[in-house]
Amino acid sequence: MNENFLKNPKDYERMGQYLFFHTDPKVLENVAMEEIENNRFDVAKISAELDKFPNYVLCLFYQNDSRKDELAEKYQGKNGIEYRYWKSYEDTRNGKYSKFTKSF
Repeated sequence: MNENFLKNPKDYERMGQYLFFHTDPKVLENVAMEEIENNRFDVAKISAELDKFPNYVLCLFYQNDSRKDELAEKYQGKNGIEYRYWKSYEDTRNGKYSKFTKSF
């Protein structure tokens, strides 16, 4: 599965993503659509490597980590969602994880 959501791309450079995990991709799709339609996000992707991980992952792309607390308050632990905060593209390339992001 690889679903992409795009609405009115913003004029800023995306530097990373907020990560959400759940066993049901529909739950993550609802998060993506809520944030894109109502909260100034413009790109999201849901993917899964269920042979490696037990969950689907939603990547909600943004320019920085300035919204991590807002999203944590809104989603962490709600409806079974595991929210893992922000991960920059640079950290992704270097195989690094923030103190909030768990490594598998």
